[in-house]
Amino acid sequence: MELSSLLHELHLSSSEKPLPSAPLPPITELLSRLQEKLIGVSSDSETSSLIGRVERLFQTADPDWLFSPASANEDGGQAALESAYGSLIGALIGCAALPLCEDDCGSLPVAAYQSVPSRAVPVCSALGALLGALGKWEEPGLLLSAVVPAVCVFTVTHFQVSVDGKRPENCMLGVRCLHHIVLNTFNRAEVVYQALFKHLYTTEAAVIQLVLSCLLDLLLVLETPPSSLTPSSARRKPCRHDDVLRLVLTHMEAENKVPMRRVYASVLPPLVDRMGVAVCRHLQRLQRVVLGYLEIKDPPEETNRLKVLEVLQKTTRAAWPRMEGRVNTLLRCLLRLLVDVSSDSQLDDSVRHELTNQTLSCIRLLDQGSGGPVQSPCDGSAADGVDSSVVMM
Repeated sequence: MELSSLLHELHLSSSEKPLPSAPLPPITELLSRLQEKLIGVSSDSETSSLIGRVERLFQTADPDWLFSPASANEDGGQAALESAYGSLIGALIGCAALPLCEDDCGSLPVAAYQSVPSRAVPVCSALGALLGALGKWEEPGLLLSAVVPAVCVFTVTHFQVSVDGKRPENCMLGVRCLHHIVLNTFNRAEVVYQALFKHLYTTEAAVIQLVLSCLLDLLLVLETPPSSLTPSSARRKPCRHDDVLRLVLTHMEAENKVPMRRVYASVLPPLVDRMGVAVCRHLQRLQRVVLGYLEIKDPPEETNRLKVLEVLQKTTRAAWPRMEGRVNTLLRCLLRLLVDVSSDSQLDDSVRHELTNQTLSCIRLLDQGSGGPVQSPCDGSAADGVDSSVVMM
C-alpha cells in the first residue's frame, strides 16, 4: 500500500486513488518519468520534496522490481535499465550541480557555493538509498558498474569547495582509486603509471606507502620483471623497474625522517628481488644506501636494518660476480653492526637474535660469492669486541 500511495503522490499511477493491488508500471518507464519531473521542477522546495519521494521509492520498493531487467518490457532490457538509471542519476546530480566558471583558469567567489550544501543533502540521501537497495539485491553486478562511476564523481566533486591535490588525504584517496583501476580495468596502465610516478616525489610517508604499493602491482601489468627473463632472452634493457628503483634509492640516500625511511626500506626487498641480476646497474647507489641504513639505529624493532640486510642478501645472491670488489667495505660495516648489536642492552633478545642471524647470513653469502677472502678479516673480530659465538659461523 505504501508504494501505491507513493506512486500516486508522484502522479505516476493511472488510478485516481492509490490501490494496493494496482499493477506496477515498468521500471524503465517510471525512471524516465521521474527524470523528466526532476528536470522540469522550477523551485528548490519542489525539487527537495520530489527527491525525498524518490528516496522513499528506493527504500520501500521491491529490489527485484527496481533492478530486474525482466520487468522492463522492451528489447535489450538490461541495457535499457542501465540507461534509465544513468539518466535518473544524472538528473539527481544536476539538482545539486556546482556552479560553472566562465573560463578554465578563473575561480568563483565563496558566495557562489553557499546554496550547494542544502541542495546536495537530499541528493546524497537519495543516492545512498539507491546504493543501499542495490546492496540488498542478489545480483547487483552489471547495474552497480553502471551506477557507481557517476556517484563517485559526484561524491568527490562535492567533497570540498576546491580540491587541493597536495593535501595528503586527497592524494591517498586518489591513489586508492588508481590502485582499484589498475587491478580491475585494462589499457589504462601507462596513464596511471605516469600519474603515480610523479607522486614518488612526495614527502608524506602515508602517501608514498600507498603510491609504492600501487606501483609494485602496476609494474607487473606494464612489463615483465627483469628477473623473470630467461638467459636466452635479448639483452636486458633499462625499464620502468629501473626508473622506480633508481628514484627510490636516490630518495633513500637523502632521507632523514624515520617514517619515510621505514616505508622505503619496506619496499626495497621486493624491488631488488624483481630486478634479479639487473640490479648490477644500481650497485653503487645501492651500496651507499645499505651502508647508511645499517649504521643508523631504528629502535625498538630495527625494521630498517632488517629490511636492508634482506636486500643485501638478495643482491649478493643475484649479482654475486660483482660483489668481490665490495666485500671489504661491506664486511667492515657488517662487523660494526655485530659489535653494536651485541653491546646494545636496550635491544630485545628476539630482535638481537634476528639481527645477528641476518648479519651472519650476509657474511656467509659474501664469503661464498667472493671465493673465501671474507674469512681472514673475520678471524680477528673477536678481539674487536664481538662475542666469540658470533665468530663461529
